[in-house]
Amino acid sequence: MIFEDEPLREFVPEEATNEESLSVMWELGVIAPWFLRDEQLEVYDHIRGLKRPFLECARRWGKSTIVLVHVLEQLRQNPGWVCRWIMPEKAQARDVLQPLLEAIQETCPEHLKFKFKVIGSRFVGPNGSFIQVYGVDKDRGKRLRGPFAHIIVCDEYGFWSHPHVVKSILSPQLLTTGGQLVMASTPSEDLAHPYYPEREQAKRESRFMRKTIFDNTSLDQEAIDQAVKDAGGEKSEVWLREYLCLDVPNATKLVVKEWGERNPEDQEGQDVLPEDFERPAYFIPMVGGDSGFDDNTGLLFGYYDFERDWDVFEEELVLSGEATKDIIDQAKALESRLWGHLKDREGQIRAPKMRVYDASKQLLFDISETHKYPVVLPDKADLHAAIHAFRRRVQEGRVKVSRKCPNLLRQLRVGMWKNEQKTDFTRSKENGHLDALAAAIYFNRHLDRRTNPFPQKGLDPTRYHTFGVTPANSEQKNLSEVFAPFGGYT
Repeated sequence: MIFEDEPLREFVPEEATNEESLSVMWELGVIAPWFLRDEQLEVYDHIRGLKRPFLECARRWGKSTIVLVHVLEQLRQNPGWVCRWIMPEKAQARDVLQPLLEAIQETCPEHLKFKFKVIGSRFVGPNGSFIQVYGVDKDRGKRLRGPFAHIIVCDEYGFWSHPHVVKSILSPQLLTTGGQLVMASTPSEDLAHPYYPEREQAKRESRFMRKTIFDNTSLDQEAIDQAVKDAGGEKSEVWLREYLCLDVPNATKLVVKEWGERNPEDQEGQDVLPEDFERPAYFIPMVGGDSGFDDNTGLLFGYYDFERDWDVFEEELVLSGEATKDIIDQAKALESRLWGHLKDREGQIRAPKMRVYDASKQLLFDISETHKYPVVLPDKADLHAAIHAFRRRVQEGRVKVSRKCPNLLRQLRVGMWKNEQKTDFTRSKENGHLDALAAAIYFNRHLDRRTNPFPQKGLDPTRYHTFGVTPANSEQKNLSEVFAPFGGYT
């Protein structure tokens, strides 16, 4: 009886409110028509009619209640069925389901009730069907492996730390049963979470439904006003995200929250440069990089605009799983295309004054000696100070990024800390380990903002004094000496 398009409530008589009628409804596994509110029935019909429904719901809307009613109906009607109900934490799943189940089953005859069994963490029905609860975060989803399931509920999916298990572990369990996978959540506070591309795909395939707090007719104005107050006001990110279902990140977790404040996603970013923006007549090129093997390798190509006091990122190179030679060959080609036709104030081909590249010493040496691409290790002392310095430049409107740097633009907007201690960045398939953002932070720390790149009329260029950036630590100095024979920074 699962996935039928016709609503069950049409088959429930209006007088089905007394104890005898309710007992019959429980026996048949028909709960929604007499238990859910009208606006909840709309969501219930949406879930019931699809194999992969995606539900985005505000707090205090009852999404878990709706989904649980649907699950109970299916398990009552189909003996031996298996439902896996998954939340970030196992205890959280039990704490959510147990009181909901008690409320829903208040009118259910005792012999038809689903009851919790500690062994196996299951709510077991009298016909052999059961709901098994799981937490995905603690063991990275390893306990989710199982032979099959008929219904899988991904509750609060937007807050899973290991969302990849949906495709790698959960979906295969539905292949032999032709079962249903329900995704239900409020919007994720992490804009880089797979929740968002999954949601967009659901929209394209007409599997998506959204309900905000204003769609809940059971709440009067006093209750809504209280919710606004509890959330911190109408402009608070909690109210906007948790109650209005808007895509608003948790600003306390953003690495560079100032970028989003200056460049809202739904507006033309004031610090985003068009691809055909005009360069200054003279500038000193620079490259910042963050290497990775398990993660991505990110290289940024830019310069300091001396007249405007801008740090400009012209283009990027973000690669994954490529050999060092291929990476460096592409970097050389990009530099040649960007700057190979330009000359500096002394009439020489314009070339980067410095390339900082976060990698092992051996790799740095190999890149410089074998591949003839001089690079030095960035100063990584007090990384938080480096990040804060970059954030100040962003806040002051001094960081400008070309549209030719899509990875950097995205990571500036959505890049988050992995933990409360702020010791590591998040990782994701789309954003890697925020490698482009890391490269920008190194770039910012070593960018020469003191040297005037413009020629002075009547002045002998050979007598022109510059104030170059000196390596900031002993390790850099040693590396610079090693790379000096290859034209590296000294």
